[in-house]
Amino acid sequence: MKNDLRQLGKYQFLALHSGAKKRILAKLVRRVYLNASDSDAVEHYFRLSSYENGFPTLPTEPEGLSHLYHSLMESVKPDEETPQLLPQIRRLDHKEKQTPFLPYSIYLDQIRSAYNLGSIIRTLEAFRLGTLHLSPYCPSKEHKEIAKTALGAQHHIQIFENARLEDLPRPWIALETGNNAHNYASFPFPQSGGTLIFGNEEFGISNSILSQADFLVEIPLQGMKNSLNVANAFSIIASRVRGSF
Repeated sequence: MKNDLRQLGKYQFLALHSGAKKRILAKLVRRVYLNASDSDAVEHYFRLSSYENGFPTLPTEPEGLSHLYHSLMESVKPDEETPQLLPQIRRLDHKEKQTPFLPYSIYLDQIRSAYNLGSIIRTLEAFRLGTLHLSPYCPSKEHKEIAKTALGAQHHIQIFENARLEDLPRPWIALETGNNAHNYASFPFPQSGGTLIFGNEEFGISNSILSQADFLVEIPLQGMKNSLNVANAFSIIASRVRGSF
């Protein structure tokens, strides 16, 4: 989309159908809403909207961006390819969040991908699970790729780097497949908290940690592949833990 818009001049834009113009501008608004530092999206919006009277100035606040996005999309005549989901979608972040964090420590054992780590951070904050503890060899919380996927959630949780599992509370609940593993859907996650342990993308949780874990919990899988992306698995467990409180 970025490259295409650089080639979209005034007369090409004016020649587009009204609905096509609004969809383009709505996509740019959404990009700015998701990433306020997306200068390309801001530049394209101001340039394209200036070609024709009637398009509003790009807001700077999330509420204004959300309202503009919805007004642009809702003014487009629906067609078979336009999902009718906008009225049900809530996009605004909360200005204040009163829900307390759960008493859990999350320990990541040598998670190498900054994108996975950023996704986990975002999910952890969304479900308000607790604190995040990174083992050695995990990316730093300042890594630029974490910021891309965490979308600011890293500023709302406690993150401890070079953490020692020995310093974290029991029970230690290792999320890993095994013959003696409990099904996550029926496992009674303690109301008093504990430590949830997630392992490396390729090798899983290290054997030394597994030998010390109090419980082994798994997500039963039915397919040929007996593993999930660690960020996806974290989302499933996070939803289950929060739902048990």
